[in-house]
Amino acid sequence: MGRWTALTLLLLVGCAPEAAPDSMPAATFATVRDQVFEPACAGCHAGSSPAGDLVLGAGMDLDALLAQPANPVARESGWRLIVPGDPDGSFLVRKLDGPGLGEGAAMPSERQMLAEPWRELVEQWIADGAQP
Repeated sequence: MGRWTALTLLLLVGCAPEAAPDSMPAATFATVRDQVFEPACAGCHAGSSPAGDLVLGAGMDLDALLAQPANPVARESGWRLIVPGDPDGSFLVRKLDGPGLGEGAAMPSERQMLAEPWRELVEQWIADGAQP
């Protein structure tokens, strides 16, 4: 492996959540926030100018997250960011899977997609009603 390839891999791994544990934690907001949003999303979705005006970093608030609309193109197609109890109807899950034309890029990014267990944790949290 070349020096630049190894460096690139180190940088990408450092931005993604850790490898999934042998048994997944409970699908709660705190777990999703701490295990997925903070390590994989807060790099772009935090601070004074979060991407898409979506805060997924320190100080994020569950009520504000649930009230957050999807991006304008997705809204025009009837999407909501999070629909408690309906992961298939939640744009957040669509962004993790790869959104449709004009709806922005897959998140966190195609270079550092979430490992399947972490994606499933987000989906389960939403399926369970996106509770605290």
